[in-house]
Amino acid sequence: MEEISSNDMPETNEPSAPEPTPDVVAPPPVVEPQTRAVWAWFVLGAIFIFLISSELIPDPKPEKPASAAAPELVVKLKSALVFKDAAIGASKTTQKDPLGDLIKEAEEDADKNSEASQVSLAAGLEAKTPLSTKALDHLKRSSEPLDQTVYKIYSSDKLEEKWVRGVDSQFPENFLGRLIRAHALAKAGVTGARSAVVSATDQALYVLLGLGFVFGAFLGLIALFGGIIALGVARIKPVGYPCGPLTKLGGDRLALRMSVFFLLFLVIPSVVAILLHKRLVPGASLFIGEVLLLISLVIVQRTPFFGVADPVKKIIGDTRRWPMHILYGLTGFCANIPVVVILALGGQALFRNAPEPTHPLTDQLESGASPLSWFFLYLLAAVMAPILEEISFRGLLLPALGRFMKPVYSILLTGFLFGAIHPQGPVLWAALASVGAMSAVLAYFSGSLIPSMTMHFIHNSAIMFAQFVLFT
Repeated sequence: MEEISSNDMPETNEPSAPEPTPDVVAPPPVVEPQTRAVWAWFVLGAIFIFLISSELIPDPKPEKPASAAAPELVVKLKSALVFKDAAIGASKTTQKDPLGDLIKEAEEDADKNSEASQVSLAAGLEAKTPLSTKALDHLKRSSEPLDQTVYKIYSSDKLEEKWVRGVDSQFPENFLGRLIRAHALAKAGVTGARSAVVSATDQALYVLLGLGFVFGAFLGLIALFGGIIALGVARIKPVGYPCGPLTKLGGDRLALRMSVFFLLFLVIPSVVAILLHKRLVPGASLFIGEVLLLISLVIVQRTPFFGVADPVKKIIGDTRRWPMHILYGLTGFCANIPVVVILALGGQALFRNAPEPTHPLTDQLESGASPLSWFFLYLLAAVMAPILEEISFRGLLLPALGRFMKPVYSILLTGFLFGAIHPQGPVLWAALASVGAMSAVLAYFSGSLIPSMTMHFIHNSAIMFAQFVLFT
């Protein structure tokens, strides 16, 4: 038989295997130990119990008056004056006076709430009706310098312009403060002050806010029912949790990381606020604290727990399809608008005797904030909050819970815990839980936190815009 030499062998395009290099040793794969760390869940549960309980226990020394109706009265006052011409036209046909109804509503709290007294007097002067004696008496008895100033303004027929200019710094930088200042200047003989309080820009912003809500709710209904139909016919299949599959110890590990995040959240912003809040404009110290919190979170995520690191890039998940993920986030925001509205109204009806929803940032905005404070508070609410809360709740907590329960349960439980730790109280628990649950749905079906971060950013930006229109 004829031998076949190596030269007669057919040529192939396959590359030859490289020669092994004895000097290079491949690192061994990271193998998680099979032991569990169940204690991490007890730590996380204790922290959640503490946070939720602290929101339910009323503050023994509230900074705000007992009645919480005044911010709503300010919104109604501004709305009535922004649409004053339309309101007057409606009153001729319906025999309903918006300012008159507002004065009666403010009168109910005028003897226990300074801001309600101020609203009553400002609305009374606008309506050219006799001013409330209850409101005047309350301000007269008050020891607050602003209340004494407002009492003098509305109890006097004429004022000196020099005195008005001297007390100008007492008025808060919000709509009510500008209106009272304009009334004082008008009584001092300064013309044009009142006409500058409500501008064409205010009217345009109100129209934009209303049209945005209607259009967003319309798109939301389409997106919501479209998503339900698509899920029903199994056209949408979930990619999975952004961090990928987990072992049981991996779930314990993320629960422990969530606990560490909460501890950092409770310590770092508070310490920074204590050290810097008197040196910076309101909101700036909180923003700096949140930035330091994010830096600390990035460092902690790169620190191995049980021998395994979970860098933020891994927790965020897929970032290659970011344009589509941003579109998912916008769709999720629209789809959640009708859900949030229905649950918010239901919460108000169910907990009508509970304190009104409040938030430290909202309180700051209602009491008046400078443009620079608005800038920092916007960054805090619309940028830092979505990043931190999505990394923690949807990046750590959601997959940790999902390792031990079905996705639908982990999504609902994550949403409830997300809503319950917020300071707005039980009135908005369900509405906030829907935001958290929708964010969890977006993260689970996309395998990325970019859609949930996008939705969270748009949601908080919309709230900040609404507060800017209503309170400034």
